Amino acid sequence: MNKAEIRPPHKLFRSQDILAGDLVEARKDGVLHFSGEVAEVHPTMDLFWIVRDDGIRRIIEFERFEVNRSHREPDAGKPSMADDRNISYASSAES
Repeated sequence: MNKAEIRPPHKLFRSQDILAGDLVEARKDGVLHFSGEVAEVHPTMDLFWIVRDDGIRRIIEFERFEVNRSHREPDAGKPSMADDRNISYASSAES
C-alpha cells in the first residue's frame, strides 16, 4: 500500500468499514490491546483478522473492542495484505 492509498485514521464501527491492508488498533476501555494490518474480513460475522508486527494473527470482534484506523505508517519493507486481494473478504459459505 503506498502513501496515497493510506486511509485517514478514525473510529470504525463495523467490518464493512475495513479493507485488507488497513492498519488498525483494537482497544478496550481506552487501553490498546492489539494493533496490526487487516488480513481478512468476515462482514457477515462482523469480525476480522489482523496480523500483528510480530507475525501473530488475531481475530478482532467489534462487540468486544473499539476499533480505530491506525495513525502509524506501514512498514515499507514488508508486503501488505492488500497485495493479495484473494484473502480480503471471506465468503459467507466459509463461515
